[in-house]
Amino acid sequence: MMTTFSTPVALIAPYPEMAELARAIVQEFERPIAIEVGDLQEGLRKGRLLVEQGTGQGSTLRPTIL
Repeated sequence: MMTTFSTPVALIAPYPEMAELARAIVQEFERPIAIEVGDLQEGLRKGRLLVEQGTGQGSTLRPTIL
């Protein structure tokens, strides 16, 4: 399931357990961070979609997909 809202930061975890750990950490700090699960091609696809939705590195930097 893809996040449907724009956030300034995204984390794409390679496996569900890492995503759950990240969600617990994010909840503690109460910051808007999109967390998705996807390895290799699926992670890249989700990352590109998040960038299209507005997740990025700020107004002066271009979003980077590694």
